[in-house]
Amino acid sequence: MRVHIYFIAIALGLCSSLANPGLTHYRSSPEEVEIAELLGKSFGLNLDVSIEQNQKYKAVLEARFNCSTGRFQDVKLFLPSGNSQIDLELLDAVLSMDKVSVPDNLKGNGFMDFEFRIGASAGGEINEIAKRYRRDFEPNAKCFAFHAIPLSVLQKYPTLFTYLELTAPAHFRSVAISKIKASEIAKLREPWLRFFDSHPSASKQQVLELEKELDIKFGLLRHLSRVKACD
Repeated sequence: MRVHIYFIAIALGLCSSLANPGLTHYRSSPEEVEIAELLGKSFGLNLDVSIEQNQKYKAVLEARFNCSTGRFQDVKLFLPSGNSQIDLELLDAVLSMDKVSVPDNLKGNGFMDFEFRIGASAGGEINEIAKRYRRDFEPNAKCFAFHAIPLSVLQKYPTLFTYLELTAPAHFRSVAISKIKASEIAKLREPWLRFFDSHPSASKQQVLELEKELDIKFGLLRHLSRVKACD
């Protein structure tokens, strides 16, 4: 089943109902609609772009949701934004999502294909979410800012951190433009997904320890300055 979700502004709204373009009279079940809404909300909360960026750039990301595992696979940027930092944020928003609980009657349905889109006027409740965006530095032409601790931690463990804590300079890392592709971002996020699975609840210290461990494992550098280039 192919599901189109058009994310306005910061991606929290379902602008069209779920639809299968190959079946004119197709109707989604309430469970499928609920899953789509959960995924849409999660994507929006994981996506770290400003209102201005969302209004300026348009992009389409495609992903296949595995109903058996509750996670995405085959993630790809179908239409890049033209801004590598925005593309990085889009990929990360999907690839760092926590597992979604799938009703038993849907687990055998195989896959649901999604399109995540940004690039529209922001307004209302969505506008309020986007106001959280804070950056006191800019990426340069060779080096882009990556969240050392994914923003999905805010949903998984809502009492441990604030958005402002996770977006402080100490928790950004440098990623080269050559690494901004689904396969590379997936490698960086897989340890976090395993951590989510093995730690239904976690302490702040455990999260910070994993951050340090992955810094060493992947050789991530702190994004200290916009003039520092990645190798």
